Formats: sequence, C-alpha cells, structure tokens
Amino acid sequence: MLFSSLIFLFVFLPSVILLYYISPRKLRNSVLLIFSLFFYGYGEPKYLIIMLLSIFVNYLMGLFVDKYRNEKKMARFIIFLSVFINLFIIGIL
Repeated sequence: MLFSSLIFLFVFLPSVILLYYISPRKLRNSVLLIFSLFFYGYGEPKYLIIMLLSIFVNYLMGLFVDKYRNEKKMARFIIFLSVFINLFIIGIL
C-alpha cells in the first residue's frame, strides 16, 4: 500500500482518522501504533518483525534510562547502547 494508492486514500486513511477521533484520549496513541504496524506489515511483513524488535528494545532501553537517570554515565551508556543496537538492526538489513 502506497501513500498515493486509492486504497490508502479512500479506505485506510479515513478509517484511521475516524477511529483515532472516536477513541478515548488514552487509547489514541495505541490506535496509531496498531494502524502503523498494520500499514508497514501490509507492505512487507518481514520488516514488521524487525520493527517490533526495535520497538521492544527501545522501550526496554527507555525504562533503563529512567531507572538510572541520576547516574549520568550509566544513562549515557544505555543511550549509546540503544543507538548502537538500532544501527546494527538497520545494518543487517
């Protein structure tokens, strides 16, 4: 599905916008996450697994940065590790 395709413009985009605005404020980010994953998975399913792996790694690294936010060196190391892991994931494609 391309951004300029008729399916995207007349089916996918209006349904996402509609569901976004009728969902409660707490669930709006979840709606966008789910539809974004569906959009990328529809184009090439093998990249969906890589994207989910990247989301999981970044979420864990964010939790670790929050845990060690008072220890500047450890927090910087975790950020460096997160960037390294993401670049590694991109590099193996």
